[in-house]
Amino acid sequence: MRSLGLGHGRNPANYRIVVGDHNRNVNEGTEESVGAAQIISHPQYNSPGRLNNDIALIKLATSVKLSARVNPVCLPSSDSNVPTGSKCYITGWGKIRHPGGSHPILQQAMMPPIDPAKCRQKIQASGVSIALTPQMLCAGVDNSILSGCHGDSGGPYVCLNADGKTYTLHGAVSWGSSRCDAKQLFTVFARVTQYRAWIKQHTGISGGGGPPPSPPIPTTSGCGGSPPPPSTPPPVIFEKSVYVQNIRRSQRDTRYKPNTIPSTPACSNYKVLNERDRITTYKGSVKCDSSLGKGWYRFAGDAGTQMPTKCVPKLQCGTHAPGWLSGAHPTVGEGAVQRKVCFHWSSGCCQWSSNILVRNCGGFFVYELDRPPACSLRYCGEKTQGCSSSTPPPPGPTTPVNAQECSSYQVLKDFDRAKGFQGGAAKCDRSGFVKAWYKFEGGAGDKMPDACVPTNRCGTHAPGWLSDGHPAVADGAASRKVCFHWSGNCCRWSRNVRVRNCGNFYVYELPPTEYCSLRYCGNRERATPIPPTGPPPSPGVCGVRPHSRIVGGVNAKHGDWPWQVQLRTPGGFPYCGGSLVHPEWIVTATHCIEGKSPNSIVIRLGAHRRVNVVGTEQDIRVSKVIPHPQYHQPKRYSNDIALLKLERPAQLNRYVNLVCLPQSVPAPTDGTRCWITGWGRLASGGATPDYLQQVQVPVVSYARCNRAYPGKIHDSMICAGLDQGGIDSCQGDSGGPMVCETGGRFYLHGATSWGYGCASPGKFGVYAKVKYELNWLNSEMSKN
Repeated sequence: MRSLGLGHGRNPANYRIVVGDHNRNVNEGTEESVGAAQIISHPQYNSPGRLNNDIALIKLATSVKLSARVNPVCLPSSDSNVPTGSKCYITGWGKIRHPGGSHPILQQAMMPPIDPAKCRQKIQASGVSIALTPQMLCAGVDNSILSGCHGDSGGPYVCLNADGKTYTLHGAVSWGSSRCDAKQLFTVFARVTQYRAWIKQHTGISGGGGPPPSPPIPTTSGCGGSPPPPSTPPPVIFEKSVYVQNIRRSQRDTRYKPNTIPSTPACSNYKVLNERDRITTYKGSVKCDSSLGKGWYRFAGDAGTQMPTKCVPKLQCGTHAPGWLSGAHPTVGEGAVQRKVCFHWSSGCCQWSSNILVRNCGGFFVYELDRPPACSLRYCGEKTQGCSSSTPPPPGPTTPVNAQECSSYQVLKDFDRAKGFQGGAAKCDRSGFVKAWYKFEGGAGDKMPDACVPTNRCGTHAPGWLSDGHPAVADGAASRKVCFHWSGNCCRWSRNVRVRNCGNFYVYELPPTEYCSLRYCGNRERATPIPPTGPPPSPGVCGVRPHSRIVGGVNAKHGDWPWQVQLRTPGGFPYCGGSLVHPEWIVTATHCIEGKSPNSIVIRLGAHRRVNVVGTEQDIRVSKVIPHPQYHQPKRYSNDIALLKLERPAQLNRYVNLVCLPQSVPAPTDGTRCWITGWGRLASGGATPDYLQQVQVPVVSYARCNRAYPGKIHDSMICAGLDQGGIDSCQGDSGGPMVCETGGRFYLHGATSWGYGCASPGKFGVYAKVKYELNWLNSEMSKN
C-alpha cells in the first residue's frame, strides 16, 4: 500500500506512518503505525523552479487495516481540474497560528481554489521569488488568515465530488506564507492531476484510490469516504487521518517529533483521564466502578501533570488517585518509581492504599493504573465500610432482585429543580418530564426536599411529604402523598408518588401531572396547561423563543435561539458568534472583529448546524464594523463589545428574530440563571460541535469573580459559571449571547469575552456587560 507525501523525503528507515489518528496526544484505539518500505521522490523535484514537483510516494511496509476511520481517498483523472465553486478542505495537525505550536487535534478548514492569475499576483506583491507553475494548485480565502501552516506539509487537499458523497485528492500541501496568513500568500499545493501517470507507473493504481476495503465500507466508488450522517460535519475523512512520524526529527515539521522518551513505550502509549473521568456516581451498595482497565494513564484538566491531592468526603465519589502517601509528587529524572497512593475509602485518610508505577516522561508523568483486588481506581468515599486489599467492601442493605428501578433511574440535580416564572397564564412548564424513576442529588440529598414554595416562584419537583416525613421502608415500594405548592400556603394540591428504598438511597416514580409536569411554579390559583408546542414568535417582538424544553449542556432545538448569529469568513469558516438586536445590527465582541474590514465578515442568521445548511439560513454581508473605542481600557478586555451593521435588513421569522436589549430591566444579580449558546469547542482544545449548543449558567457577583481573577475584572464585565466548573463558554463562542429571562422575554446581558480555559473549577466565564454598554450601543446605532 502506498501513501502520497512530499518530495523533500528522507531515508525510509527514519519514518513511520500513522493512520486512523485524531488526537496526537491520546491513544484512542483507532490508530495504526506502520513502517515505510520505500520513499519515491519525484525525479524533478525543485526543477525547473524552486519547490516544483513537490510530491512523493511512500510505500508502506505492511498494508493497513481499512475501517470506518481508515479509508483511501479517490485519485483524480489526469485531465480533471477543480471546478469553480467546489467544496474543498485542507486538514492537518499543523500550527493554527504563527508563532505558535502545532495542534494535537486534527484540524479542518474549507478552502476554495484560487484562480492561478490571482495567485500569481499575490505572490508577486509579496516579493516571494517562487514561481507558480502548472504543477501547483492555489487555494485560500482572500483577506483572511486561513492558511496551511508549519506542520501541514504533505497533507491532503480534497474536494467533494459531484455525487455529494465522495472526495478526491487534488493537492498535497507544499508551501505558502511564512506567517501562515492568507493576507500575505495563499496556500500552494502540489497539483495531483499532473502526476497521475507518474503515480500509476510506481503504484499500478489507475484511479479510485486502490481496492475497496475489507470488510466493505459503505462508499459508492471504493474510495473517498461515504456521505456523512446528518448529525456529523462533512467529511468523514476529517475525523481520522494519516501523518508521517519522523523518528529522528523533521527539519521543518517539529510537530512530528515524539514528545516522549523514545525508549519508553509508556510515554507514547497511554490514555488521558480528563476531568469528566475523575468523578463517578455513588451507586448504593456498589462502592466502586471497575470499568477502568489496566494500562498507562496521564491526568489532564486541573490535575495537570500530577495526581490530585484532595481527600474524598464520605458518601461522595473521589478522583482516581487523590494523593501520595509519602512525601510530595515524585520527581525522577528518568525511569520509573513506585509510590503508595491513598484511596480514601473513608472520610479520613487513609484506610486503604496501593503501589502505583510512575513514569517520568520529561514534560509530564504517566501512571500504571490497575484495578485493586476489590475495585478499580474509580471509587467512592464511604463513612464506615472499608475496603481491604484482599476482600471487596461488604454489600449494602438488600434490595429485591427485580428492583430494576434501583439501577435504572434518572438523576435530578439542584440544577434541574428550579425554573424562572414564565408570567402570564403560563403557570407551569409541561416541557418534557416523562414518567420514570428519579433520584435527587445536590441540596435535596437522597430525600425529597421539604421547603415550601413562595407565591409566584418556581418550586422543586416534589417539595415535601404530607404525612409523617420521608417514608422509611425496608424493601419494596411505598406510596405517599406529595405536596405541590400551587400557592404560598401548604398545601393546595397533592398526589401519590411511589417510593423505592434502594438501601443507601431512594428513588421516586414521578409522572407528569394532569395539567403539567412536576416542574411547576407556585401561584395563588390552579395552574393552566401550556400547549406542547407554541406558535412561532411574532417577528420583530424581541426576546421571544418557541416553547420547547431547554436542557443545559446539550444540542439546542432548531430555532430555539433565533437571535444567535455566526460570524464567518467569505470562504465560509465560522469563527465567532453574535446577537441580532435590530434587523440591521449585530452585537458581538471587539476581539472578534479587531482589525477586520467589513468585506471580510459575513453574518449567518437562522443557522442550526455549524457548517452544514438546513434551509433556514440567511447570509448577509457587513457594511460597518464598529469596535468599542475603549477596548482594553482601563484593563485588558475591558469594553470587549462591538457592533456590526448589515448591508441589508434581516428577514425576521421563526428562525431569525431579535433579542431584547436590557433597557428597562435591571442587570442580573448573583445566582440568576441565564443561558449561553454557541458552536464553540466542547472542551478547551477539543472538538467543535456540529449543532448549536446551549447551557444554563448562574450569574456570579462582581466580588466573587474578582476573587477568581484578582485585579482583572472591570465594571464593563459580568461573570457566570459554577464554582466547580463543568459548564462554560469556550473557544469559538466569543461574541455570542448570554441571555436572561424576565417576564417571559429574553434580554441580552452578556457577549462572550474571555476566561481561563473552558469550564475550569474556580474560573468563571467572563462576558461584556451589555447593561453597562447600553449608552454606547444606542448612540452608535442611532447615528449610523
